[in-house]
Amino acid sequence: VDGAAERPVPLEMSLLIGLLKQDQFESVLRVTAELGVSRVCPVVCERSVPRPDKAGAGTRMPRWRRILCEATKVSGSVRVPELSDPVAFRDVRWDELPEQRYAALLGVGADPIATARTAPGRIVFAVGPEGDWTDGEAAVLIERGFAPISLGPRILRASTAAIAGCAWFRMSAESGRGM
Repeated sequence: VDGAAERPVPLEMSLLIGLLKQDQFESVLRVTAELGVSRVCPVVCERSVPRPDKAGAGTRMPRWRRILCEATKVSGSVRVPELSDPVAFRDVRWDELPEQRYAALLGVGADPIATARTAPGRIVFAVGPEGDWTDGEAAVLIERGFAPISLGPRILRASTAAIAGCAWFRMSAESGRGM
């Protein structure tokens, strides 16, 4: 990206996100790229409204990659986030995700995000589709080592939750408070 100098960041963040409606998903891509997310992994969940077939996802991927590229340029970063092909929740490659794992969950037992302590390195932050993860999906996330976190007492749209959580992790890492 045209001579921009990459600033060292003590956190490499991936976003595992339930597939959202087109406009909401594109907003998430744009803002999380500006926040320095390194990888976006869209997941087709039980409550995902869009259900792309292979042809449908194929036509959207170039647009989504352009959005990531443009947002990266705007933010002054040099590295465009990787965008994985959308996969069904049951097909997520858990072994390819970072070991530091956090999931935004509306249910009981989620600690406030401010209590999350990340070590320098790689994390993954998971946000479900509108309506949150199903109970079964939430159970799988917890079984796979995701710490359940809450973004506060308000119910946020999934796109807002993804952006707010990524912003919190980024700002905490850069200030040294979350580390």
